[in-house]
Amino acid sequence: MSDRILRARLNFSYVKRRGRRFETMSDGHAGLSWFEYQVGGFGIGIVEGVLLGNATDIDQGWLAAAVRESPASLIKLTRALPDQSAELIDQRQIEPNWIVVRHRRAAHEILPLASTDEATLARLGRHTRRNLRAARKLAAASGLQFHVSDARPLITDTERADLAAKTRPLGLRTIELARLEAYVDETKRPFRSVVRDVEGAIISYCCGYFAAPDAAYLLFQLNDAAHHSIGPALLHRALLLPWLIEQRRAELVFVHGCIGVLSHSCVPQLLEEVWLMRRSTWAYSCAAMIQWIKPGAPIGRLARLALDGTAT
Repeated sequence: MSDRILRARLNFSYVKRRGRRFETMSDGHAGLSWFEYQVGGFGIGIVEGVLLGNATDIDQGWLAAAVRESPASLIKLTRALPDQSAELIDQRQIEPNWIVVRHRRAAHEILPLASTDEATLARLGRHTRRNLRAARKLAAASGLQFHVSDARPLITDTERADLAAKTRPLGLRTIELARLEAYVDETKRPFRSVVRDVEGAIISYCCGYFAAPDAAYLLFQLNDAAHHSIGPALLHRALLLPWLIEQRRAELVFVHGCIGVLSHSCVPQLLEEVWLMRRSTWAYSCAAMIQWIKPGAPIGRLARLALDGTAT
């Protein structure tokens, strides 16, 4: 399960950022997949990757060598931790011209689904169950329309871009949305759903795909902030869950995490994120920019830790 989620996270980032040089290597126990960020078709020296396989049985030599031989200036690696296992790569292994910092956190991405809607609700906490039922009643009372498709598009490109602009705190850019939409079509098993008001205006939109053996991956959700009072994110999910259960899905995976009341019902997974930064002007500049753009995100916190460590 952990490897499937990590691959989905990496594929999401690769498509969203239009990465290049997607590479995979292995030592027999663990595998490493990573790609390089690019701007205007050129690499910028930033690599993102995930470690797959047995996180407690890593031959760290091959991993350290891969880092040393990489032309990258910044490398972000993520792995799932089944327990408090040994540290992933040590600064002494890759020479003193690298800064190595790490951060561990619990991710909430997998919502288990039962064979029926009622059985699924029964697994949830009382507060979450009450909120989902209240959202469904509100949708019915307000005459909201819910449509779902595993084939045809449900909204136009223009409608999707307009909704992204209304999403808070920040929606995806138009070009990123187009890449992700194309990606789910390439999986050959897409699903999309939309919630509209009685006049047909779009309130919320979801896009994802099905994957073996029985998972549904939700790549992104857009919500009109003007309808904040009705909680469009949870309302949409409350309507989507019964349909997914009818499709015999056993889990809904929120790629890159679930927020809101449903997060309390997701299976927690301990992740370790490792940031490797060369002691170079370019790397410092990139890290400073990332820290400034995304101060509250995990990558921003790692950048700050790396910058704080440059004085040592």
